[in-house]
Amino acid sequence: MGDSRTVGLQNNCDKPKATFLCSVGMHIDTVMTDQNITLSNGNAGTVIDALGERQYGRVYINLGTNELGWPYIDTFKDYYTQLITKIQEIQPDAVIYAESILPVTASRSLQGDAINNTNVATFNQAISEVAQQTGINYLDCTSAVAGADGTLPEEASSDGIHLMSEYCDKWLNYIIDNT
Repeated sequence: MGDSRTVGLQNNCDKPKATFLCSVGMHIDTVMTDQNITLSNGNAGTVIDALGERQYGRVYINLGTNELGWPYIDTFKDYYTQLITKIQEIQPDAVIYAESILPVTASRSLQGDAINNTNVATFNQAISEVAQQTGINYLDCTSAVAGADGTLPEEASSDGIHLMSEYCDKWLNYIIDNT
């Protein structure tokens, strides 16, 4: 499940058995209430509704890019914890992975707003802490796409945030190889 970066992964990967519960602009504070997922009956529902339709062996969470401007990291952690707790209720046998927020390009990081690699690192620390506290797995996907300097290479993205197809493949292969 995830935001526009996960939509990009869905659009660029060749894993037909994977179920993607994602939408552009998905946020941690509204992921359980926004009805932006198409359910098996064709109706709109929440990610939670969709997760309740069947049992999964693994659930991957990739959220946080849209929250990088939040001033209160504890609020982010509270929402993330609530989401994990709900997933654990609905999917008691699933292995849950909280993925790190992927880095952005150096040029995007320098634009002067909240979408920068300093905030990515801060929020990734929070996600790691929540994963540890809730007993789920933290998956640091940064190494799959980052250059030697820890940023997303300029050629990896047309806007500094969203991944080109080749980098979606690198991200997906990292997930497969590490889970």
